[in-house]
Amino acid sequence: MRDVRHRLRSHNLPEPGPVTIRQISWQADIDGAVNVLIAAHSKAGSMSDRFHPNVLRARMRAFLEPGRRDAPMFFAAFGGGRGRVVGVVAVSPSFCSALGWELGYLAVDPLWQGLGLAGVMIDEAVAFVLAQRPAPGFVLVRAANPAMFQAAGFQPVHGGGDTPSLMLLPL
Repeated sequence: MRDVRHRLRSHNLPEPGPVTIRQISWQADIDGAVNVLIAAHSKAGSMSDRFHPNVLRARMRAFLEPGRRDAPMFFAAFGGGRGRVVGVVAVSPSFCSALGWELGYLAVDPLWQGLGLAGVMIDEAVAFVLAQRPAPGFVLVRAANPAMFQAAGFQPVHGGGDTPSLMLLPL
């Protein structure tokens, strides 16, 4: 776990202390990750309207069971002196290609939004993918905020306007 605070756009953070990113511990971090997902996706038609928090917790627990090979790899950002979860992202092998990966479950606590933390988390997830073998060919994402993903190098493949876009990052 290393401090990524220096990579944020602003050092005027909602809480003092380090900002670290690490793999989620399947027991200890699930509630914090679910709380961030719910808080970040609270507008109409988003994740919190489709999934009750208990369903999200159960889904994440199932994903994070030891030995499960088809599950996403979840990462969390921990911020402030208390080290609480302030961001979450997941990557998983793509259903459409052995060389592809998918990025999802990206969320940043509303108090921590606007600092560039989502971009840092995307970079960390892509770095994880790049370390996998065989060498990955691309990362896909269904982006509700295409501009954020374009800044990280993703290219639109389908969609646009007010609808989420399918975006691709060739590796």
